[in-house]
Amino acid sequence: MKLQRNKWQAEGHSRQRREGLTFEVFISFEVSINIQHSEGVDSYDATLDADYQMIGIAESFFTELNNGTLPLEVPEVEMQLDETASTYGFAEIDCEPGYIANNDDYVCGEYQSELLSKV
Repeated sequence: MKLQRNKWQAEGHSRQRREGLTFEVFISFEVSINIQHSEGVDSYDATLDADYQMIGIAESFFTELNNGTLPLEVPEVEMQLDETASTYGFAEIDCEPGYIANNDDYVCGEYQSELLSKV
């Protein structure tokens, strides 16, 4: 049996496996907690407290990723974490259906014409 070569191979070209391809993958996580309203604490302060708690969770998560105690691993893939890419944004109010967020006071209100009534 003879090994046949195509014209492209006969002209001295050969195929090589590509090595060292670099891909960038972005992974995102969403952190959410319920806002606990205590007696004597207004919605604004309760929301700020919840925001500080979520910031602490995000910073703890990034610390564990960066120091290797929470590794991201994929079989047969060499991964390198860009430590400068670990970021988080400001908290947003997520209201139940039928309500709209009032970010000035950090409350959910009913949408009524042009007015926003606090709940």
